[in-house]
Amino acid sequence: MIDFYSIIHQRASIPQAIEELGKAECLSPAEFVEELELVRSRNPYYAKKLIKALSENTQLIDGESCQSARLLADETSGSEAIELSEWVFEQYVEFLPLGTPEPTFSDIIRYTISPSLAIDVQEKPYLLCASGTTGFRTWEAALYLAEFLAQNPAVLGGLTSNSRVLELGAGTGLVSIAWAKLRGTSTTELYVTDGDSTLVEQTARHNFMLNGIDTTDAKYKFQRLWWGEDAVPNVDLILAADVTFDASVIPHLVSCLATALIDQTARFAMIAATVRNEQTTAVFESCCASNGLKTTIIGIKPMDFAPIRIYQIERGI
Repeated sequence: MIDFYSIIHQRASIPQAIEELGKAECLSPAEFVEELELVRSRNPYYAKKLIKALSENTQLIDGESCQSARLLADETSGSEAIELSEWVFEQYVEFLPLGTPEPTFSDIIRYTISPSLAIDVQEKPYLLCASGTTGFRTWEAALYLAEFLAQNPAVLGGLTSNSRVLELGAGTGLVSIAWAKLRGTSTTELYVTDGDSTLVEQTARHNFMLNGIDTTDAKYKFQRLWWGEDAVPNVDLILAADVTFDASVIPHLVSCLATALIDQTARFAMIAATVRNEQTTAVFESCCASNGLKTTIIGIKPMDFAPIRIYQIERGI
């Protein structure tokens, strides 16, 4: 059931969630109710759509092959046991008056990065862009980079135990949170930056706290970094995700990377780029080359809409 629960907490499409539930052999009613109640507390509209789909597929939750297909009564209340399908129908009736959320609705989405790491992120999933930034939601490239860091520790083997790390365009802070969870004890400085200072000071910092990370620790630095204008901290590693979608800002991005990798002491950068437009991606690669930087693709994730590449960028020979 872990796959079903992880994908509904990540707000997968309803058909995908139902398909995943169909693979489960047996339900724990108490766990099932607990997990759906958590979804409901965070995103009632998504919960309504999920409950509706479950009410239309009751065979998936009341299978006769499993004794736990019944929702056991609460011993303290003395209530009678009911089928999970009955509980689902009751929930759907309660949901009927619920309308669609406003674009500014805030959800807390749980991203399962690895079997041992899940990250909660408060974001505005229905808001693509506001106040000149796209950082109010987590994009697929950030999730892939976080997963890559968790699953491929060998690519970071050259870093010392006292590493300094900079994330560019942090947005909701998912990548930085993953880094703090995975290698926080061996990190002396983690710069969480974005062109919008309010975004990093409020959204990213809040998400750090949501995941139990002490933001009063001096190693965590939340600050604005406007490419081509603000000073680039001297670090060992640079991380960034979905920062190459606009060809007009790529020269400023690459200038920032060149400062860290050539003028300063950064070892390398890891950039996750969604290839929405091959021409824009080519601009990024050629701009790196013209600034003396070597690009190597170290990871590729196929996606329905556009593949995601992870580039390792180093000082050219």
